[in-house]
Amino acid sequence: MILCCRVPALMERKLYERLCALSAPGRLQKADRLPSGKRAASLAAGLLLEAALRRETGKQGLSLLVREAEHGKPALPPELGLWLSLSHSGNFALCAVTRRPVGADIQKTVPVRESLLQRVCSAAEQEWILKAASPAERERRFCRIWALKESWLKATGVGLAGLADARFAPVPEGLAGPEGWRFRAFSLPEGYEGAICEAEG
Repeated sequence: MILCCRVPALMERKLYERLCALSAPGRLQKADRLPSGKRAASLAAGLLLEAALRRETGKQGLSLLVREAEHGKPALPPELGLWLSLSHSGNFALCAVTRRPVGADIQKTVPVRESLLQRVCSAAEQEWILKAASPAERERRFCRIWALKESWLKATGVGLAGLADARFAPVPEGLAGPEGWRFRAFSLPEGYEGAICEAEG
């Protein structure tokens, strides 16, 4: 299950207080450590997680069982048979809860610096990005590649150390990633790109 919401409306004081009242204590503590502009999105991601877990299991309060696994990846007790991934960026929060290992990521489109492009993208990825018809499309393509890479890094739990293995190749239906994983990329309003990576099988 994948849930996504737009966050700015939650920034109104009364709505933000309501958001805090609905959030699990652990999520509140996590949000308190973030800059003020990112707190509402973090809390929103936590509420999306609670809603997704309730839909998947019919039980409430399972988000209280979330623990931090290797590389800071959130995880549930293995006996539940559920994997989760959260992401938030600017105006959006994203949550994925599935029966297989999963990674979710959302990114705001930003100008592409050549040094960053060369550092994080393979030759094939760079070619695909630079073939875009306009600077705006180049930025969108880079953002999509980055969201796909981040979703795979989250799903595998390898962290940024595995960035060199997160390679994507243009194919007629989009972008093909590492074997053994199914990828979905999508665009959101206001220049955001999202991606979900889920284990096959």
